[in-house]
Amino acid sequence: MADLSDTDKKTMFGENYKELELQAQIASGITDRMKSAQESAAKMDGMAKAAMFFGVVSILIMVANYFATSFPYNQNLQLLAAGTLVVSVVVNLFASNKAKAILSAGA
Repeated sequence: MADLSDTDKKTMFGENYKELELQAQIASGITDRMKSAQESAAKMDGMAKAAMFFGVVSILIMVANYFATSFPYNQNLQLLAAGTLVVSVVVNLFASNKAKAILSAGA
């Protein structure tokens, strides 16, 4: 979502719009630090989901390679997919733990 510029905020909310924003922020109980922590945690969750996706794809490649009917079994492909699976699991664990740590520190 796009933020308004200072001149637009002055036009819409008056000259004391910064005080009004601060009061609304205090009333909601959400600070800038909390917003930043939530954004960082959302990025880590996205990274964890991407790692999960690559893990699932690597499992599919391993299964398709093992039960191959239209092409011969390729050991290098199997090892590469297994390595990708291990890396994706590690990245998923790291990102999900980092997201939890960010949220607990920011709250």
